Amino acid sequence: MKELSPEIMSAYLAGIIDGEGCISLVYHKPKKGRINNSIFIKVRVGNTSPDLILRLSEWWPESRVYPHKRKKGHKQSWSWMTSTRSSSIKFLRFILPYLCIKKTQARLVLTYFSSTRRCCGSTVPEEEIDKRHRFVMIMKKLNQRGIPGELKEAQDSLS
Repeated sequence: MKELSPEIMSAYLAGIIDGEGCISLVYHKPKKGRINNSIFIKVRVGNTSPDLILRLSEWWPESRVYPHKRKKGHKQSWSWMTSTRSSSIKFLRFILPYLCIKKTQARLVLTYFSSTRRCCGSTVPEEEIDKRHRFVMIMKKLNQRGIPGELKEAQDSLS
């Protein structure tokens, strides 16, 4: 395939994320018996085309590819996902100018990581936990099917 300029690649990747991808903030699953307030970014594309998934992996090496368990009567599908927090942030900044449908989700992720504190250890201040929770809830509303009626109020609560 012909080498793409960074601008064209950014626009192309944004189109794939807008059409086939998902941007989300999710709670990290804690180990048994532990409370965990960690949140991680998920930038993911699921597709039945191995060519698309492998190309994404080539274009964004800080990622991983994995197959989904095939269901009876369904095509095999794969997922491509950014592999780290820093890779996800870098990827979202790279495609942000060209995103249309998922621009709000990308901005929310970037705002989350620029406005929340990283707390090491087991003690996370209560106000930080509340702030993280509000970000996750807004993302859930942005990503839910249909038209979320309470989205504006949720976004205003972060201001």
